[in-house]
Amino acid sequence: MLPQDESPHIRVGYDPREVANFILDEASRLQKPITNLVLNKLIYFCHGWHLALLGTPLQRETFEAWQYGPVLRSVYSEFRDSRTHPVQHKAKTLDLSTGQMVDIEPKIDIETATFLREILKSYIFLTPWQLVEITHVPNGPWDLALRRNSDSKRGARLNNSDIASFFATYRGKERQ
Repeated sequence: MLPQDESPHIRVGYDPREVANFILDEASRLQKPITNLVLNKLIYFCHGWHLALLGTPLQRETFEAWQYGPVLRSVYSEFRDSRTHPVQHKAKTLDLSTGQMVDIEPKIDIETATFLREILKSYIFLTPWQLVEITHVPNGPWDLALRRNSDSKRGARLNNSDIASFFATYRGKERQ
């Protein structure tokens, strides 16, 4: 028998670009333009709280420690043409039946969508630099990844266990 996360019938996290498109839809609904940097941070916070509160990854890619905090390479690459401007398009995929690039439709279940909206309420209206500051906390997952890979300035991988522990600890501090 396959372990649960290797079973072809068990979904272990969403495609990060699908989560990105969900967040872009929410940002549009709230009339809050967001940049690639902000988008990556919002996915990180949603992923962290998902790990801490539900015990499973929200998305299936590993965050990397870049200069301005945790980044998902696929999300960054998808929206890098936006540079420091608000993202104006959705993540796309190739439709094999037509050969056309089409928007990735977020197929996020209702419970997860509700969870994400609640998390976004706490972070979406913060400035980019407030979000960066939160991710750069000493002994946080970003800091730990960089210290483990002190020879690399970019691309050190953040461990989900570090992320889960950090958000679980943060949750405990909120209750005090």
